[in-house]
Amino acid sequence: MAPLLLAALGLLGGACTEAWGVNLKAEPVSRMEGSCMTLPCSFSYPQREQVTAVMWKQNDMYFVYHLEEVWVSAVFKDRAHYLGDQQHNCSLRLSGLRLRDQGTYHFRFQTTNGNRTEGWTGQPGVKLSVLADACGTPHLQVDPESLTCSVRDSCPYSPSWYGPDGRLIPEQTQQGNQSRLQRSSSQLPPGTALSCLMDGYKEPCTPDWPPKSALNKTSVEILQLTQRSLGRDNNSIMLHCQGPSREPVTRYIWSRDSKWLLEAGEDLSITHEDVAGDGGYTCGIWMSSLGWGLLVSSRGEPITLHCRSGCFQLSPLLIGAIVVAGILIIAFINLGAHYLCRRGQKKTELAKGDVLNCPTLEMESTYENVGFKSCGSRTAL
Repeated sequence: MAPLLLAALGLLGGACTEAWGVNLKAEPVSRMEGSCMTLPCSFSYPQREQVTAVMWKQNDMYFVYHLEEVWVSAVFKDRAHYLGDQQHNCSLRLSGLRLRDQGTYHFRFQTTNGNRTEGWTGQPGVKLSVLADACGTPHLQVDPESLTCSVRDSCPYSPSWYGPDGRLIPEQTQQGNQSRLQRSSSQLPPGTALSCLMDGYKEPCTPDWPPKSALNKTSVEILQLTQRSLGRDNNSIMLHCQGPSREPVTRYIWSRDSKWLLEAGEDLSITHEDVAGDGGYTCGIWMSSLGWGLLVSSRGEPITLHCRSGCFQLSPLLIGAIVVAGILIIAFINLGAHYLCRRGQKKTELAKGDVLNCPTLEMESTYENVGFKSCGSRTAL
Protein backbone atom coordinates (compact mmCIF):
# COMPACT_ATOMS: atom_id res chain seq x y z
CA MET A 1 0.00 0.00 0.00
CA ALA A 2 2.82 2.38 0.92
CA PRO A 3 4.69 1.85 -2.38
CA LEU A 4 1.50 2.57 -4.38
CA LEU A 5 0.94 5.79 -2.45
CA LEU A 6 4.52 6.90 -3.00
CA ALA A 7 4.21 6.19 -6.73
CA ALA A 8 1.00 8.22 -6.97
CA LEU A 9 2.61 11.13 -5.14
CA GLY A 10 5.59 10.88 -7.46
CA LEU A 11 3.38 11.13 -10.56
CA LEU A 12 1.52 14.09 -9.09
CA GLY A 13 4.78 15.80 -8.24
CA GLY A 14 6.11 15.21 -11.75
CA ALA A 15 3.00 16.79 -13.25
CA CYS A 16 3.66 19.97 -11.30
CA THR A 17 7.41 20.22 -11.86
CA GLU A 18 6.97 22.08 -15.18
CA ALA A 19 6.39 25.68 -14.09
CA TRP A 20 5.05 28.50 -16.25
CA GLY A 21 7.87 30.48 -17.84
CA VAL A 22 9.68 31.90 -20.87
CA ASN A 23 13.47 31.74 -21.09
CA LEU A 24 15.08 34.53 -23.14
CA LYS A 25 18.49 36.12 -23.33
CA ALA A 26 18.49 38.89 -20.75
CA GLU A 27 21.22 41.09 -22.31
CA PRO A 28 20.27 43.73 -24.92
CA VAL A 29 21.02 42.83 -28.54
CA SER A 30 22.67 45.25 -31.02
CA ARG A 31 22.80 44.61 -34.77
CA MET A 32 23.60 46.52 -37.97
CA GLU A 33 20.82 47.65 -40.29
CA GLY A 34 20.27 45.03 -42.99
CA SER A 35 21.71 42.14 -40.98
CA CYS A 36 19.93 39.13 -39.47
CA MET A 37 19.21 38.25 -35.88
CA THR A 38 18.13 35.06 -34.09
CA LEU A 39 16.55 35.20 -30.64
CA PRO A 40 16.96 31.83 -28.85
CA CYS A 41 13.87 31.14 -26.77
CA SER A 42 12.21 28.33 -24.84
CA PHE A 43 9.05 28.11 -22.77
CA SER A 44 7.56 25.75 -20.21
CA TYR A 45 4.14 24.95 -18.73
CA PRO A 46 2.41 22.21 -16.70
CA GLN A 47 2.19 18.90 -18.52
CA ARG A 48 -1.60 18.74 -18.62
CA GLU A 49 -1.82 22.05 -20.49
CA GLN A 50 -2.21 22.06 -24.28
CA VAL A 51 -0.63 24.94 -26.22
CA THR A 52 -3.13 26.58 -28.57
CA ALA A 53 -1.36 29.78 -29.66
CA VAL A 54 2.17 31.23 -29.83
CA MET A 55 3.10 34.78 -30.80
CA TRP A 56 5.84 37.44 -30.75
CA LYS A 57 5.15 41.16 -30.26
CA GLN A 58 7.23 44.32 -30.54
CA ASN A 59 6.76 46.98 -27.86
CA ASP A 60 3.49 45.28 -26.83
CA MET A 61 1.92 46.81 -29.95
CA TYR A 62 2.81 45.07 -33.23
CA PHE A 63 2.61 41.37 -33.95
CA VAL A 64 5.93 40.10 -35.29
CA TYR A 65 4.66 36.52 -35.53
CA HIS A 66 1.25 34.95 -35.01
CA LEU A 67 -0.30 31.63 -35.98
CA GLU A 68 -3.00 33.66 -37.72
CA GLU A 69 -0.95 35.51 -40.33
CA VAL A 70 -3.58 38.22 -40.75
CA TRP A 71 -2.52 39.64 -37.37
CA VAL A 72 1.13 40.09 -38.38
CA SER A 73 2.20 43.70 -38.98
CA ALA A 74 3.04 44.50 -42.61
CA VAL A 75 6.55 45.66 -41.71
CA PHE A 76 7.45 42.16 -40.45
CA LYS A 77 5.81 39.99 -43.10
CA ASP A 78 8.31 37.90 -45.07
CA ARG A 79 11.07 39.01 -42.65
CA ALA A 80 10.09 37.32 -39.39
CA HIS A 81 10.51 33.53 -39.28
CA TYR A 82 9.36 31.43 -36.34
CA LEU A 83 11.92 28.69 -35.77
CA GLY A 84 10.09 27.09 -32.86
CA ASP A 85 7.04 24.91 -32.36
CA GLN A 86 4.07 24.61 -30.05
CA GLN A 87 5.95 22.44 -27.57
CA HIS A 88 8.89 24.21 -25.91
CA ASN A 89 10.93 25.99 -28.62
CA CYS A 90 10.01 29.64 -29.34
CA SER A 91 13.11 30.91 -31.20
CA LEU A 92 12.62 33.77 -33.68
CA ARG A 93 14.70 34.96 -36.64
CA LEU A 94 14.48 38.46 -38.16
CA SER A 95 16.10 39.20 -41.53
CA GLY A 96 16.84 42.53 -43.18
CA LEU A 97 16.77 44.53 -39.95
CA ARG A 98 15.51 48.10 -40.24
CA LEU A 99 15.91 51.07 -37.96
CA ARG A 100 12.24 50.90 -37.02
CA ASP A 101 12.78 47.31 -35.77
CA GLN A 102 14.30 48.78 -32.61
CA GLY A 103 12.36 48.03 -29.46
CA THR A 104 11.53 45.34 -26.93
CA TYR A 105 10.35 41.90 -28.07
CA HIS A 106 8.12 39.60 -26.00
CA PHE A 107 7.02 36.03 -26.54
CA ARG A 108 3.54 34.96 -25.40
CA PHE A 109 1.77 31.61 -25.50
CA GLN A 110 -1.71 30.41 -24.58
CA THR A 111 -2.88 27.02 -23.33
CA THR A 112 -6.13 25.23 -22.56
CA ASN A 113 -6.99 22.62 -19.97
CA GLY A 114 -10.57 21.53 -20.29
CA ASN A 115 -12.69 24.66 -20.21
CA ARG A 116 -9.91 26.77 -18.73
CA THR A 117 -7.63 29.02 -20.84
CA GLU A 118 -4.30 30.35 -19.62
CA GLY A 119 -1.78 32.78 -21.10
CA TRP A 120 1.82 33.64 -20.26
CA THR A 121 4.10 36.46 -21.48
CA GLY A 122 7.85 36.40 -21.02
CA GLN A 123 9.18 39.38 -19.04
CA PRO A 124 11.11 41.62 -19.34
CA GLY A 125 11.65 40.62 -22.98
CA VAL A 126 14.65 41.28 -25.22
CA LYS A 127 15.69 44.83 -26.12
CA LEU A 128 16.99 45.27 -29.68
CA SER A 129 18.93 48.27 -31.01
CA VAL A 130 19.68 48.69 -34.74
CA LEU A 131 22.68 50.70 -35.98
CA ALA A 132 22.31 52.67 -39.22
CA ASP A 133 23.71 51.18 -42.41
CA ALA A 134 26.00 53.28 -44.63
CA CYS A 135 23.47 53.26 -47.49
CA GLY A 136 20.08 53.14 -45.85
CA THR A 137 16.88 53.00 -47.89
CA PRO A 138 16.63 54.82 -51.26
CA HIS A 139 14.82 58.17 -51.17
CA LEU A 140 12.42 59.34 -53.90
CA GLN A 141 12.31 62.99 -54.99
CA VAL A 142 9.48 64.07 -57.31
CA ASP A 143 9.53 66.96 -59.77
CA PRO A 144 6.69 67.75 -62.20
CA GLU A 145 8.35 65.80 -65.03
CA SER A 146 11.09 63.71 -63.42
CA LEU A 147 11.86 61.18 -60.68
CA THR A 148 15.10 61.11 -58.68
CA CYS A 149 16.29 58.16 -56.58
CA SER A 150 19.06 58.89 -54.07
CA VAL A 151 20.91 57.23 -51.18
CA ARG A 152 23.13 58.51 -48.37
CA ASP A 153 26.42 60.20 -49.25
CA SER A 154 28.27 57.55 -47.27
CA CYS A 155 26.95 54.73 -49.48
CA PRO A 156 29.62 53.12 -51.71
CA TYR A 157 26.97 51.99 -54.23
CA SER A 158 25.19 54.04 -56.92
CA PRO A 159 21.43 53.79 -57.53
CA SER A 160 19.99 52.98 -60.95
CA TRP A 161 16.47 52.85 -62.41
CA TYR A 162 15.17 49.58 -63.90
CA GLY A 163 12.03 48.99 -65.94
CA PRO A 164 9.23 46.44 -65.43
CA ASP A 165 11.25 43.90 -67.44
CA GLY A 166 14.20 44.21 -65.07
CA ARG A 167 16.41 45.95 -67.64
CA LEU A 168 18.38 49.12 -66.99
CA ILE A 169 16.58 52.24 -68.27
CA PRO A 170 19.02 54.14 -70.54
CA GLU A 171 17.20 57.50 -70.25
CA GLN A 172 18.57 58.41 -66.82
CA THR A 173 21.23 60.75 -65.53
CA GLN A 174 23.51 59.43 -62.79
CA GLN A 175 25.50 61.79 -60.61
CA GLY A 176 27.14 60.68 -57.39
CA ASN A 177 24.62 59.11 -55.04
CA GLN A 178 21.53 59.87 -57.13
CA SER A 179 19.94 58.94 -60.44
CA ARG A 180 17.45 61.23 -62.22
CA LEU A 181 14.87 59.76 -64.58
CA GLN A 182 13.18 62.21 -66.97
CA ARG A 183 9.77 60.57 -67.06
CA SER A 184 6.32 62.07 -66.57
CA SER A 185 3.32 60.21 -65.22
CA SER A 186 1.79 59.93 -68.70
CA GLN A 187 4.81 57.83 -69.75
CA LEU A 188 3.98 55.18 -67.15
CA PRO A 189 1.30 52.77 -68.38
CA PRO A 190 -1.30 51.70 -65.77
CA GLY A 191 0.10 49.22 -63.29
CA THR A 192 3.73 49.85 -64.27
CA ALA A 193 6.48 49.17 -61.72
CA LEU A 194 9.85 50.95 -61.78
CA SER A 195 12.58 49.82 -59.40
CA CYS A 196 15.59 51.70 -58.08
CA LEU A 197 18.41 49.34 -57.10
CA MET A 198 21.87 49.99 -55.71
CA ASP A 199 24.26 48.36 -58.14
CA GLY A 200 26.45 45.81 -56.41
CA TYR A 201 24.51 45.87 -53.14
CA LYS A 202 23.49 42.56 -51.62
CA GLU A 203 21.41 42.24 -48.48
CA PRO A 204 23.61 40.09 -46.22
CA CYS A 205 21.01 37.56 -45.08
CA THR A 206 18.29 37.52 -47.75
CA PRO A 207 18.98 34.98 -50.53
CA ASP A 208 16.02 36.23 -52.58
CA TRP A 209 17.00 39.84 -53.21
CA PRO A 210 15.37 42.10 -54.23
CA PRO A 211 12.26 40.52 -52.67
CA LYS A 212 10.03 39.17 -55.42
CA SER A 213 6.97 39.55 -53.19
CA ALA A 214 7.37 43.31 -53.46
CA LEU A 215 8.51 43.57 -57.08
CA ASN A 216 6.02 41.20 -58.67
CA LYS A 217 2.89 41.11 -56.50
CA THR A 218 2.15 44.77 -55.89
CA SER A 219 -0.99 46.43 -57.23
CA VAL A 220 -2.35 49.92 -56.69
CA GLU A 221 -5.77 51.36 -57.37
CA ILE A 222 -7.66 54.60 -56.79
CA LEU A 223 -10.77 54.46 -54.64
CA GLN A 224 -13.08 57.30 -55.56
CA LEU A 225 -15.65 58.69 -53.17
CA THR A 226 -19.06 59.49 -54.76
CA GLN A 227 -19.16 61.96 -57.66
CA ARG A 228 -16.69 62.78 -60.41
CA SER A 229 -17.63 66.43 -60.88
CA LEU A 230 -17.41 69.72 -59.03
CA GLY A 231 -20.34 72.12 -58.93
CA ARG A 232 -22.51 74.24 -56.69
CA ASP A 233 -23.55 71.31 -54.51
CA ASN A 234 -20.10 69.91 -53.79
CA ASN A 235 -17.01 71.96 -53.03
CA SER A 236 -14.41 69.18 -53.09
CA ILE A 237 -13.79 65.58 -54.12
CA MET A 238 -11.70 63.07 -52.18
CA LEU A 239 -9.62 60.38 -53.90
CA HIS A 240 -7.94 57.55 -51.97
CA CYS A 241 -4.82 55.67 -53.14
CA GLN A 242 -5.13 52.01 -52.12
CA GLY A 243 -1.81 50.18 -51.86
CA PRO A 244 -0.91 46.63 -50.87
CA SER A 245 -1.60 45.39 -47.37
CA ARG A 246 1.45 43.12 -47.14
CA GLU A 247 4.14 45.68 -47.96
CA PRO A 248 4.78 48.92 -46.04
CA VAL A 249 4.28 52.03 -48.17
CA THR A 250 6.93 54.73 -47.73
CA ARG A 251 5.24 57.44 -49.80
CA TYR A 252 2.18 58.16 -51.94
CA ILE A 253 2.48 60.29 -55.08
CA TRP A 254 -0.24 61.73 -57.33
CA SER A 255 -0.29 63.16 -60.83
CA ARG A 256 -2.68 65.27 -62.85
CA ASP A 257 -2.55 64.61 -66.59
CA SER A 258 1.22 64.38 -67.28
CA LYS A 259 2.52 66.30 -64.25
CA TRP A 260 3.57 64.84 -60.92
CA LEU A 261 2.07 66.64 -57.94
CA LEU A 262 4.79 67.66 -55.50
CA GLU A 263 2.91 67.31 -52.20
CA ALA A 264 0.18 64.71 -51.62
CA GLY A 265 -0.59 61.91 -49.20
CA GLU A 266 -2.68 58.77 -49.20
CA ASP A 267 -5.83 60.89 -49.71
CA LEU A 268 -6.06 63.68 -52.29
CA SER A 269 -8.63 66.45 -51.82
CA ILE A 270 -9.53 68.33 -55.01
CA THR A 271 -11.33 71.68 -54.83
CA HIS A 272 -12.62 74.20 -57.40
CA GLU A 273 -9.30 76.04 -57.38
CA ASP A 274 -7.42 72.83 -58.25
CA VAL A 275 -9.43 72.04 -61.37
CA ALA A 276 -8.64 74.19 -64.40
CA GLY A 277 -10.86 72.30 -66.82
CA ASP A 278 -11.22 68.54 -66.97
CA GLY A 279 -8.28 66.50 -65.68
CA GLY A 280 -7.14 62.88 -65.30
CA TYR A 281 -5.68 61.82 -61.96
CA THR A 282 -3.46 58.82 -61.19
CA CYS A 283 -1.68 57.73 -58.03
CA GLY A 284 1.39 55.69 -57.24
CA ILE A 285 3.15 54.26 -54.21
CA TRP A 286 6.82 54.21 -53.27
CA MET A 287 8.09 51.30 -51.20
CA SER A 288 11.69 51.04 -50.09
CA SER A 289 13.99 48.95 -47.98
CA LEU A 290 17.73 48.46 -47.77
CA GLY A 291 19.16 48.40 -51.27
CA TRP A 292 15.93 48.84 -53.24
CA GLY A 293 12.99 51.11 -53.94
CA LEU A 294 9.86 50.40 -55.97
CA LEU A 295 7.43 52.83 -57.64
CA VAL A 296 4.12 51.32 -58.78
CA SER A 297 1.45 53.26 -60.69
CA SER A 298 -2.26 52.69 -60.25
CA ARG A 299 -4.13 50.20 -62.41
CA GLY A 300 -6.80 51.14 -64.94
CA GLU A 301 -7.44 54.42 -66.69
CA PRO A 302 -6.92 57.76 -64.89
CA ILE A 303 -9.81 59.13 -62.86
CA THR A 304 -11.24 62.03 -64.87
CA LEU A 305 -12.95 64.87 -63.02
CA HIS A 306 -15.29 67.41 -64.62
CA CYS A 307 -16.10 70.97 -63.63
CA ARG A 308 -19.84 71.64 -63.98
CA SER A 309 -21.62 75.03 -64.05
CA GLY A 310 -20.97 76.96 -60.89
CA CYS A 311 -17.34 75.83 -60.76
CA PHE A 312 -15.45 79.11 -61.20
CA GLN A 313 -12.02 78.85 -62.80
CA LEU A 314 -9.31 81.40 -63.51
CA SER A 315 -7.48 80.12 -66.56
CA PRO A 316 -4.29 81.85 -67.78
CA LEU A 317 -6.21 83.26 -70.78
CA LEU A 318 -8.86 84.78 -68.51
CA ILE A 319 -6.23 86.28 -66.23
CA GLY A 320 -4.51 87.89 -69.25
CA ALA A 321 -7.81 89.35 -70.45
CA ILE A 322 -8.45 90.89 -67.02
CA VAL A 323 -5.00 92.51 -67.00
CA VAL A 324 -5.46 94.02 -70.49
CA ALA A 325 -8.90 95.33 -69.58
CA GLY A 326 -7.46 97.00 -66.48
CA ILE A 327 -4.74 98.69 -68.52
CA LEU A 328 -7.29 100.06 -71.03
CA ILE A 329 -9.53 101.41 -68.27
CA ILE A 330 -6.62 103.26 -66.63
CA ALA A 331 -5.55 104.65 -70.02
CA PHE A 332 -9.06 106.01 -70.74
CA ILE A 333 -9.20 107.65 -67.32
CA ASN A 334 -5.82 109.25 -67.97
CA LEU A 335 -6.89 110.59 -71.37
CA GLY A 336 -10.13 111.96 -69.95
CA ALA A 337 -8.35 113.79 -67.16
CA HIS A 338 -5.90 115.35 -69.62
CA TYR A 339 -8.76 116.48 -71.88
CA LEU A 340 -10.61 118.13 -68.99
CA CYS A 341 -7.40 119.86 -67.90
CA ARG A 342 -6.84 121.40 -71.36
CA ARG A 343 -10.41 122.49 -71.61
CA GLY A 344 -10.24 124.20 -68.22
CA GLN A 345 -7.04 125.99 -69.29
CA LYS A 346 -8.71 127.62 -72.27
CA LYS A 347 -11.67 128.86 -70.24
CA THR A 348 -9.40 130.35 -67.56
CA GLU A 349 -7.21 132.18 -70.10
CA LEU A 350 -10.28 133.79 -71.71
CA ALA A 351 -11.88 134.83 -68.45
CA LYS A 352 -9.01 135.92 -66.19
CA GLY A 353 -5.83 135.62 -68.16
CA ASP A 354 -4.57 132.84 -65.86
CA VAL A 355 -1.82 130.57 -67.00
CA LEU A 356 -2.19 126.87 -66.33
CA ASN A 357 0.69 124.47 -66.22
CA CYS A 358 -0.57 121.35 -67.93
CA PRO A 359 2.28 118.96 -68.61
CA THR A 360 2.16 116.57 -71.48
CA LEU A 361 0.54 113.20 -70.86
CA GLU A 362 2.96 110.65 -69.39
CA MET A 363 2.21 106.93 -69.31
CA GLU A 364 4.46 104.21 -67.96
CA SER A 365 4.78 101.11 -70.10
CA THR A 366 4.50 98.51 -67.37
CA TYR A 367 1.51 96.34 -66.55
CA GLU A 368 1.87 96.98 -62.86
CA ASN A 369 1.87 100.82 -62.83
CA VAL A 370 -0.05 102.73 -65.50
CA GLY A 371 -1.08 106.26 -64.45
CA PHE A 372 -1.02 109.98 -65.12
CA LYS A 373 0.36 113.13 -63.52
CA SER A 374 -2.08 115.68 -62.13
CA CYS A 375 -2.55 119.08 -63.69
CA GLY A 376 -1.95 122.07 -61.40
CA SER A 377 -2.85 125.76 -61.97
CA ARG A 378 -0.82 128.90 -61.41
CA THR A 379 -2.53 132.32 -61.30
CA ALA A 380 -0.59 135.28 -62.67
CA LEU A 381 -0.14 138.19 -60.24
